Amino acid sequence: MKSSLLLLLIVIVFSSACVNTVTLGEGLATSIQTSPRVFAGEDVKIFIDVENKDLKLYKNVEVDLFDTGFLTGEECKKDLGEIRSGETKTFVCTLKAPDSINEDYIENTISAKTTYSSSLRLLSNIEVISSDEYERRRVTGKLVEEDGTEAISDNSLMAEISFNQDLPIVRRGDQPLLFLTIENAGSGILQKLDQGKIKLESGIVKSECVNKAFDVLDSKYPKITCEMNIGDVEDIENHDILVEIQYSYDVRDKIFIDIVR
Repeated sequence: MKSSLLLLLIVIVFSSACVNTVTLGEGLATSIQTSPRVFAGEDVKIFIDVENKDLKLYKNVEVDLFDTGFLTGEECKKDLGEIRSGETKTFVCTLKAPDSINEDYIENTISAKTTYSSSLRLLSNIEVISSDEYERRRVTGKLVEEDGTEAISDNSLMAEISFNQDLPIVRRGDQPLLFLTIENAGSGILQKLDQGKIKLESGIVKSECVNKAFDVLDSKYPKITCEMNIGDVEDIENHDILVEIQYSYDVRDKIFIDIVR
């Protein structure tokens, strides 16, 4: 059953540029429902459902109706904590329409935001070969070079790693480099990545490049350049590269209620 669920929710797309992009589920979905109209002086209930349509855990989930317009009453803010895959959490908020209005009706806007924390992991395995092995493959016609770019997205964040040379990596003249691109993949607002929020683990990539804070600029973070430490390779080596990003995200929404005299 778990295998079927993974096949349904994970879509792997191979583009003509050999970019391997993995897209996870639909992320965290917030549904806000209420009556389309309320009479002056009456109460109205707001129903908020937050569903995790992803395969992973979302933490620090909070829903806040931060601007309720002419409607008043209790604070419509709820800390929902953690929401696991497939789980839905609900809360109800009661507001009151003004006792009187001058017009026949007024359209009232309620502004809401959902904030949460999560993580995104990208694991890649690359091949590193010696110059002798590179030449042997080239001469025998067995050399296959690929772009090597890989990406993952979870409907909030997209992370991509790429290189300044095709794979397999060969230590020739230029310094081998890894590029890490992190962008907004949804309709929400990215938050600043504090130092320590990006983890880079690999025996051949220097992790100093991620040991700092990153501000958001035009819905993405600055492109990160990391030096690769390729020593003497006798023949063929395979190395894992793990990138894990701990992030916070903010999604805004609006609903409308007519207040009738």
